[in-house]
Amino acid sequence: MSGNGVGSTNNVTSNTISPTTVLQDNTTRVRVKKARSRARTGNNTANNNTNGTVNITTGNSTSNVTANVTAPSNTLNVTP
Repeated sequence: MSGNGVGSTNNVTSNTISPTTVLQDNTTRVRVKKARSRARTGNNTANNNTNGTVNITTGNSTSNVTANVTAPSNTLNVTP
């Protein structure tokens, strides 16, 4: 721009085009090949275990399996 000194009149025209296209595709696949869990009882007792019917009482048993999956993430910041 020239001729824009003190007391001058200036006109500015600006055309700005800034198209933005964003394509995003995310796929997360989780495959658990093997999960093992083991539980053991305690406090086992058996009665009448000679020449007769045997009754076996076992303690409680609990087994838990937990799988935590954190998938990848994507962030897009567009600044005009």
